[in-house]
Amino acid sequence: MLSAPLIFYLSLFLVGALGTLGYMWTRGRRQHKPPLPSRTSQEPPEPEDKRRPTTGRHAGLSVSTESVSALKEAELLVNPKRSRDRKCPKCERNFHESLVICPHDQTPLKALEEGQKRVVVRESSACPTCKQCGRRYEHGIRYCRHDGSELALDVEKALCVYVCRNCGSESETRLEKCCEEPNVVEVNPSLVDQRPPLIPMLFCPLCHHVEPNGAAMLCPIDAVPLLPMLHLARTRLAPLGEGPRRTICPHCSKRYSKAAAFCAFDGHKLLPLD
Repeated sequence: MLSAPLIFYLSLFLVGALGTLGYMWTRGRRQHKPPLPSRTSQEPPEPEDKRRPTTGRHAGLSVSTESVSALKEAELLVNPKRSRDRKCPKCERNFHESLVICPHDQTPLKALEEGQKRVVVRESSACPTCKQCGRRYEHGIRYCRHDGSELALDVEKALCVYVCRNCGSESETRLEKCCEEPNVVEVNPSLVDQRPPLIPMLFCPLCHHVEPNGAAMLCPIDAVPLLPMLHLARTRLAPLGEGPRRTICPHCSKRYSKAAAFCAFDGHKLLPLD
């Protein structure tokens, strides 16, 4: 017959074993029970393009579609593989060779060589010519009124320019609708035609204003002495431009046509007239 101490220890062992089995059974049921829905689990996941990367050197930065489009636009505007300076056909500004779109009016730029007609100079007299744009001017000036470059006397080729005598517009290609009554003439440095006018005429060396011989001795616009017109061929541009005056030099106060951007005598940037 079992003694009382042995029965006591057997009872403690059975109670401990039953308690352990009950604990393990309860724990197993908790692990298989589905979790209760939380507030965060009910919300829809964020789109992939708005999630923030958690690894790498860009961790903590968000990348949006706006930034991607800006990068694509920058690639269109700047292309280091291009090798020619460009010009806007609308505002006639010159830009670096890397630009392909005008930042002012969004017009596609054209290479300066496209549409230009450079010819060999046939005149015996050396006239100041811009090496940058090829424009050839009358004597007595130092700077190109188109781009502000210093002029040279040893240029073999010059640019043909079309000029409207009524509005003052200038272009490397023929002008068609520059004003209501266009009067377009070609300034071609390669012309050697020496035909004089039918009647003696005088012209202004600054603006190419024409007066009949004897009508006046000074230009009514610039107040400079008029010179005899020896031939009809137009081979040089007027230093101040033709047509109405639209800009003025803040240094010497000379007034220019709308085709001018720099002073032909001191190189200063012109200002618009009020």
